[in-house]
Amino acid sequence: MQELLPRYNVRKEAYPFICLVVCCLILTTAWTYELVDFGYSRIRAESCIPNMRSKLKFLDILLPYYPFIAEAFEIPFHVISGITYSLFINYYAFTCRKIQLILRSLCTQLSKSSSLQDFRKCFAMNLEILKYLKNFDEHLAFPAFLAVLLTMINLFRSGYQLAFPPVVSTRYTFFSSATAIFYLTFQLLIMISAAVTNEAASKSTSVILDKKCSTRSERAILEKRLKESNLTLWKIYVLDRSIIISSIGTLLTYGILLGTFGKVDP
Repeated sequence: MQELLPRYNVRKEAYPFICLVVCCLILTTAWTYELVDFGYSRIRAESCIPNMRSKLKFLDILLPYYPFIAEAFEIPFHVISGITYSLFINYYAFTCRKIQLILRSLCTQLSKSSSLQDFRKCFAMNLEILKYLKNFDEHLAFPAFLAVLLTMINLFRSGYQLAFPPVVSTRYTFFSSATAIFYLTFQLLIMISAAVTNEAASKSTSVILDKKCSTRSERAILEKRLKESNLTLWKIYVLDRSIIISSIGTLLTYGILLGTFGKVDP
């Protein structure tokens, strides 16, 4: 498959993903600084101290240090999870982009092929790509599902914090907006990458089937392999363009419901 992939295109396509990883690291660093500076972890921990004091009297000596202990554990968790999360999504999207380039090159070769030998070579190559897509989905379908789920949860949380801010501050609004853009970008990145890859695989297979140079059994194998090779979210939902609108619509629906409940007088 690598022979179908132009090296120049790989380098050129890698630059945006490298820039995105750098931006994610910068945003994670700034976000960590804001957590420490605003003291969100300490404030939440301090609100739990009265209940802990009544239930855990033998820990009275440690209770004054509890906010700092909670912050010491929470901040590394946010940093490690943010970096891991961003690296996984960039890896997933970049791999999808490489597959798209290979499939595009394969379609170009198919359009230029005139001999049966060239067609057989492209046919075997397409089967190999679909096999790779199937293995890729088997190993990363569940992590992709978790990534999309966490993205939607954090995007909803950021939108809620913008609508009902606990602290009225321009600085807080700015970082909440940056966080929302951060998660929205990742959600669109993973969904669009997988959807376009599925479309590219379907297009290359359609080009081969339209050639009518293959036998009936080969066509059946190719169609079956295509159905098994779609990128999915934990084998539940095949990633296509419609899921982008559906996910954003779901977030808006729950946001409107939650906002409406918040305005209802008790």
